Amino acid sequence: AALYLRAAGRGAALDRMDLYQQIRIVARSLLAIMYFYGIFHKINTDFLDPSVSCAVGLYAPLARPFGLEDNLFGRYLAIYATFLIEAIAIVSLYWKRYFAVGFILALVFHYVIPISAYSWYMDFSSLVFALYVLSIPTPASEALYRSSLEFTNPLRETFGRLGILLPGAAVMLFAVTLVVLLSHAFPGRSFDMMVHSVWMLFWAVVGGAAMVVLAHVALQNLPCRTVSSPRQPFWVYLVPGLFFLSCLSPYIGLKTESSINMFS
Repeated sequence: AALYLRAAGRGAALDRMDLYQQIRIVARSLLAIMYFYGIFHKINTDFLDPSVSCAVGLYAPLARPFGLEDNLFGRYLAIYATFLIEAIAIVSLYWKRYFAVGFILALVFHYVIPISAYSWYMDFSSLVFALYVLSIPTPASEALYRSSLEFTNPLRETFGRLGILLPGAAVMLFAVTLVVLLSHAFPGRSFDMMVHSVWMLFWAVVGGAAMVVLAHVALQNLPCRTVSSPRQPFWVYLVPGLFFLSCLSPYIGLKTESSINMFS
């Protein structure tokens, strides 16, 4: 996109639709690479071991209310379901007609994992949601845009340009109030836990609303009308290519801190 804008600055007209199509390609490629390495990194003895696997660390808090956190079948299901969900997500990214299948599975998956409270996955899931919004087929994107306007226009007309922030602010206020009240009823919790709890509540509402809207848009476009995209210049694939090499680098003895290694 930066190279495109630079070219436009030399006299070429800036076509917003061309820029959008190029961003879509980059976003979809980043998701595909992320899922590929997410699967590849998991092929190790520790991840496949239900006694130490990080997948079980996510599964146990979610299954504990039902008394199933130690269920061996459930633990293995959590391990192998991650392979299956991410594999379906990769295929659906490029199977535009039935993209909704993997899209909805991925939305539910990335919505649930932060709620386990195993780790701080809310920022990662938010990033995945954003990349999906950028990468969905054009007909679905147009439907999402129309739905967004139906929600935001009344707020903007009533409260001005900042009106679209009011629902998020209300949810945050509710989450903070609830956590503060519970901290007085059940003292002894650390400040970090309270902050984490606030953001978990915020994610549960805002992430849940985003998941429902995106799933609704996807189902409206199932099967999705295929729209052919114009051939894009080679440099569009530069960012995905660098991302792929960055994730590959630990295997050739280079950096190990910033690769995609979900749950491994």
